[in-house]
Amino acid sequence: TIENTLANTQWSIALENHHVTLGGAFEQEKLDDKTTNAATITKIDNKQWSLFAEDEWSLHPDFTLTTGLRVDDNEQFGNHFTGNLDYALSTESGLRFNAGLGTAFKAPSFNDLYYPGFGNPTLEVESSTSYEVGVSGDAGSGSWALRLFNTDIEDLVAYDALTYAPVNLDHAVIDGLELDWSGKLSGWQAAAGIALMNPKDKATGLQLARRPKQSGQVRVDRRSGDWRYGFSTAYHGKRYDDKANTVALESYTLIDGGITY
Repeated sequence: TIENTLANTQWSIALENHHVTLGGAFEQEKLDDKTTNAATITKIDNKQWSLFAEDEWSLHPDFTLTTGLRVDDNEQFGNHFTGNLDYALSTESGLRFNAGLGTAFKAPSFNDLYYPGFGNPTLEVESSTSYEVGVSGDAGSGSWALRLFNTDIEDLVAYDALTYAPVNLDHAVIDGLELDWSGKLSGWQAAAGIALMNPKDKATGLQLARRPKQSGQVRVDRRSGDWRYGFSTAYHGKRYDDKANTVALESYTLIDGGITY
């Protein structure tokens, strides 16, 4: 069995030209399982403490600079410092431009490490650096946003269908763009988005397993008195089940509908 405990707190402080956010988090994972892949281990307990701070600085009514810093202390994987730097600029034409960079780290989950018949206890920590630029604006009764991004990942935790276990990929890159729109259409609240990506293993040039290059979604909702109803559809393009790109998974579309009172 695996038990997860998560606690977090956050404070916001408004100053003259600054909006400061401070916070912390605690996460604990406990495993008690005699069938774990680590044959000599039946009980594992790992804790992670985190502290973070972020400052949103309004240098000008149309210009905002945001900086952030985070430290994570993981009992199993040590200390990791990450951060972000972002700016946003509003123009008289109504367009809003933004750009940013950030670093991140992600520890393998207990399922990745120890799940019977699947886990890999030798996994390393995943770390990444991301860059993005974007532009957004209003159009009629809606708003739109375009974002270009690049994420460079070291030791990506990825599933390998040939070994039935997660593995670390030394170097992976995900480039892409996302286009989103939301607004009202003939009394319906609607939202739509597409994503075009190139998820690639840098060592082989092959597509990352279980990550499509194209995806998109559309959702519409409407309220009538106390009733609300709508539907959504999501498309996921062709992908591969293994890192060698020998097992193809066809594209698929999901359609959902719902009604609430």
